[in-house]
Amino acid sequence: MLAPFDQGAVLLAPVEKTDAPGGFRLVWGKGEAGAAREVPVGRYRVRNYAIEAEHESATWVLSASGKAGADVVVEEGKETRIEIDRRVHVKLTAVTGKGLAVNLGIFGDSHMGLSLFRDGKRVDVSYSVVDEGGNERANGPLAYG
Repeated sequence: MLAPFDQGAVLLAPVEKTDAPGGFRLVWGKGEAGAAREVPVGRYRVRNYAIEAEHESATWVLSASGKAGADVVVEEGKETRIEIDRRVHVKLTAVTGKGLAVNLGIFGDSHMGLSLFRDGKRVDVSYSVVDEGGNERANGPLAYG
């Protein structure tokens, strides 16, 4: 389902009113990716996900949440696969005027806000502004949120 991620979780929230108002958290451990999970028939939306993998002796986690996640329709007698876009999307804007304002958006699947963790700590994001000659003019950390 989400290979090469070893383990993770996806929260499916019902789009229509159901007996499960909180939705369903589908969790898989190492070696369980792609294993079937039972979910009642209905229309759901991915509200958050966290996927984890080991890479170069570090544990990496992509964690995303938002209201506009992908729609998932579960039909009677049919297998439904949840496909998560594992790419990290970055949107950078810089505005000049009375100084410089730098905005950086980091998004996951369906434009959900994304955080990246390495070995349990959120990865800090920083910026550097260079002029046409390659000289650094400004730099600093970017805050989440």
